[in-house]
Amino acid sequence: MFLFLDIDHTLLNTERFKRALAGCGRDLGVTPRIFWSAYRQSRTKGLFDVAAFLSCLPLSLPSRRLLEKRFNAVINDIDTYIYRDASYFLKWAKQQGHVIVLYTHGKKAFQKKKIDAIRRRHAIHAWVITADRTKRRDFTRITRGRTPWVWIDDFKGVPIQDNVFRGGTLLVLTRKRGNGSHGKPTVRSLYQAITFIQNISRA
Repeated sequence: MFLFLDIDHTLLNTERFKRALAGCGRDLGVTPRIFWSAYRQSRTKGLFDVAAFLSCLPLSLPSRRLLEKRFNAVINDIDTYIYRDASYFLKWAKQQGHVIVLYTHGKKAFQKKKIDAIRRRHAIHAWVITADRTKRRDFTRITRGRTPWVWIDDFKGVPIQDNVFRGGTLLVLTRKRGNGSHGKPTVRSLYQAITFIQNISRA
């Protein structure tokens, strides 16, 4: 079975991850207020750009390089910020022989660093990075010939149209995870998703 998994707010506790990034520059004078101001300024079409973020900060070049190094250290330690049930889910999927494909929305350079860090600890077979917030643009191409499939995402703020996702099962994580969305069917956690997937496998 093919499992298409979102990263932010699905596998990754993104809010906790961002708070860790925000704390990287305190001793350099980058207070939380400065961090979040630069964070908002550096978003291009809603996507976080590390290079643009660093250029927004009132820091010397050596300090910017040091901060970038610290950012990379947080990213490399990404397993610390993966939800506990998500870590278990990935191990379970590997044991079951499912094919895991990460499908994420964001700037390619930043998202690829996160993917590389996840791949060092978990069996990820493929990944797709898209600038399309709805993730619909590449959907048919990605799922073509790959059945059965299950798509798990929080789809935060993105309207769901059931007719877009045909040929498989879409599981939308609910707000009880801490971040969530609208759509059916819904699951509270990836533990619950395992039950859905096992039932699909037996069908």
